[in-house]
Amino acid sequence: EKIQELRGSEDTKWKEQILRRLPKIHNKFQGSEKKKERNIEFQKLLFQQCLQRFYWLGSRIKVQGSLETLVEKTNIPSEILLKCLSMFSDKQRKRRAGHDGGNETDEQETTVYYRSKYHTTKLIFHICVVTLMVEGYRNFDPAYLAKDLKISLKEMLKYFKQVGAKYEKYKKDNNLSGRKSKIPGYGEYLVRFPVPLQFPKLTRGR
Repeated sequence: EKIQELRGSEDTKWKEQILRRLPKIHNKFQGSEKKKERNIEFQKLLFQQCLQRFYWLGSRIKVQGSLETLVEKTNIPSEILLKCLSMFSDKQRKRRAGHDGGNETDEQETTVYYRSKYHTTKLIFHICVVTLMVEGYRNFDPAYLAKDLKISLKEMLKYFKQVGAKYEKYKKDNNLSGRKSKIPGYGEYLVRFPVPLQFPKLTRGR
C-alpha cells in the first residue's frame, strides 16, 4: 500500500530511492516472525526520506504561525523537523505579518531559518550515512543519491569519502555491460563503510 501511495505522489524529488528500496525490504523480511526487523528497516528508510525532504526545502525556510504548518506542508514529523532545524539551520529572525490592513489582533508571527553552506554540507553528510545504513553499509551505487540531490557523481563521491566511506570502480561483467540507465554515472562505482567505522572530524566553516 505504501509503495502504491508513493508512486502516485506528485513529489518526485526524494522518492526514487525510497521506491527502489521498499520492495527489497518487503521481500527480505516477509513473515510475522520478521515483523520487528522489517519495521526497523522501514523506520531507517522513512528517516532517510525526512532528511531528503528537508534538503529540498532549500536554504531559506519560512515558518508562518506555528511549526505545525510546516509539518503539514513537508509531512515530516514535528520531532524530526525540530531536530533538523536546530542541526542544519540558524534561526534568522522573527517578524509579525499583519492582516486586514495591519490590524494587530490579526498578526501572524513568521520565523525564518537560514541554511548556510556549512549546514548543507552537514546535512548531506547525514544523508550519506543514513543511506548506507539503509543499504546495508556496502555495495551502494552513489549515482542514485547524486541524482536525488541533483549534484554531480564526482561531488557525491567526495561527500561519501568525507564521512569515512570507501568507494571503488565497479567492473561490469558481460551480463551487465549492455544495461542502460537514465541516471548519470550509474554502475560506475560502489560505496561501502569499512570496518571498524572511522568518521573524519568535520571542519566548521561558513
